[in-house]
Amino acid sequence: MQVLGEGERRQRHGHGPWSPWLLVHGSADDIVPAEHSRYIHAASGGRSELVVLEGVGHSFSGAGLDQLVLSVAPWLLGLLGLLGLRYVQG
Repeated sequence: MQVLGEGERRQRHGHGPWSPWLLVHGSADDIVPAEHSRYIHAASGGRSELVVLEGVGHSFSGAGLDQLVLSVAPWLLGLLGLLGLRYVQG
């Protein structure tokens, strides 16, 4: 993995206006290693949440898709709450 200079790291990882990040990665991803998401999470300055789905590959297919939805939905609902919005089921 390439080591970035401090300025380049800040620019690439979005140190600037507040924005929450959710990183979801499959532990069995053989295209992009989960370590990449771990690195971004560590560099985010506490602005990200990382979910590593055990046994899930790159495409989140099958049961991986279910795990993805179950990880993302609560995070999005929490984000709505932070923004002062609420979800009304209709």
